[in-house]
Amino acid sequence: MNVEDLAIVQQNVPQEIGTDQIRACYEDCGRDLVKTICKLLELPPIVEKPKTVWETRRDIADSYDAEMQKMMRQNQLGGPVPVSASAATPLATNIVHKPGAIQLNPILE
Repeated sequence: MNVEDLAIVQQNVPQEIGTDQIRACYEDCGRDLVKTICKLLELPPIVEKPKTVWETRRDIADSYDAEMQKMMRQNQLGGPVPVSASAATPLATNIVHKPGAIQLNPILE
């Protein structure tokens, strides 16, 4: 156990615990500082419960809902609206050229 690890553990455990006890616990815990501190403080180990398939799907659905709400708010407030395929065509293609006159495309009239 190096001096830095010993200092970290001593700062996080009660002062009544001696250096020998800290070193023995450190070796028992496979040289893991967090496990050593938890064991010395008699705390249960930190175990993160893995997510189930349904929790993962719920998270994905929630993110879709959040994006949809964001889009609806933007549309309601007059913010940026997604460009549709018909609006994406250049303006020059909407004008029909005939000899002697320029007329608008009948679709636009």
